[in-house]
Order: sequence, then structure tokens, then C-alpha cells
Amino acid sequence: MPKTLIDFFVLKRNTYHHSEYEKKDGIFRPFNKVTLSIYLVKILIQIPFLNTDLYVGPIATMLNGVDIAWIVGLLFSSVVYYTITKMNSIKIPSESNATIKELDTSID
Repeated sequence: MPKTLIDFFVLKRNTYHHSEYEKKDGIFRPFNKVTLSIYLVKILIQIPFLNTDLYVGPIATMLNGVDIAWIVGLLFSSVVYYTITKMNSIKIPSESNATIKELDTSID
């Protein structure tokens, strides 16, 4: 979820068209290795902060049982995804930007 929010509202600022979701090789390709890697690391980072019936992490114990794993995961994945995406300058292909106006007018 953070990837979607950061991508849509911060990085690309609502500049891609809904038809991009349907393209197999569009900007939302089936698997994004960077996103999947961040997701897996996020799961590992959250473990010490967990407080569940099955497991209580050491940091959750220090915090008297407060489960802040979701906050840590959200912050970590948002910051890392934003940073990596900005460093790699992943942008929407210019073809997509040019066709947005065409697609909008063809829908009317």
C-alpha cells in the first residue's frame, strides 16, 4: 500500500491514465523487483516490534506490549521506496503522457 500511495500522490502526482493498469508491459508491470524486495525487508524489520498471541518482539516488550510494527513498516517502506525511485528517476514514458489527452478525449 505505501508504494501505491507514494507512487500515485507523491512521485507521479496523478499523471498516469487508468488504461496503464490494463497494459501487461505498462508502468504497472506484473512484478516490480524493487517493490517486492522492499516488502520482504519490511516484514523482517517489523518482527522486533510485533506483539501478537504467537510472538512478542523484544522492542514490543520494552514498550510494555505496544505493537508499533505497522507504523515502522509503513515509514520504512514509504521512505525507502521514495528514495530508491527518486535515485533511479523512474518516470512515466513520454508516450504515455502524450496519449493521456488523446485517451481522455476519446472517452467523451
